[in-house]
Amino acid sequence: MRSFADAVALVREHESRPGIDTRDEILHRLERARTHVERQAAAEAFYDWAKELNLLAPGKATARS
Repeated sequence: MRSFADAVALVREHESRPGIDTRDEILHRLERARTHVERQAAAEAFYDWAKELNLLAPGKATARS
């Protein structure tokens, strides 16, 4: 992901299920993040969610790898 907009698009495209689930929580955190701290926390939550679902493409090593 290169931007919050990319992350939001990926979360929106992911299959949703009835009721509130982790996907919805991640989407809301990304959309509502206003401060640097909120954006960082939202990005980390997105990364953890995407990693758990194997949605991350193999590529360059990151600081969290």
